[in-house]
Amino acid sequence: MSDIVSKIDDRKKILVAEDRESLRDLMRSICESTGHDVYAVENGAQALDFYVQCQPDLILTDFKMPQMDGIQLLEGIQQRGNGVPVVLVSGSGFNRHEIISRGFADYVAKPYKPSQITECIEKYLGDK
Repeated sequence: MSDIVSKIDDRKKILVAEDRESLRDLMRSICESTGHDVYAVENGAQALDFYVQCQPDLILTDFKMPQMDGIQLLEGIQQRGNGVPVVLVSGSGFNRHEIISRGFADYVAKPYKPSQITECIEKYLGDK
């Protein structure tokens, strides 16, 4: 029984912010396969609200979203000073160096392979 409780206690919270439902569902599925709790929202404003209320351990966000884009989301998180890793997952053709210099922990270009998402989760949440 204590092994089960230990497993539950080790679960981290991953937040996915993606406006396209099909991509949001895909990313949620990939993240859930790692055994963590996954929450998905459709825009940056919802993501920032969730961040404030629930303090996720990792955020995966699209760039172009209604109400608040991925960079505005990152800025809102940085203003609150928690230091949670925020990974930009975008098809907007960004330069990786530029994204990292803005404060994102990492960048995954769309289209991506599921392994790229799980590798990010392993990198930032310490999964094996």
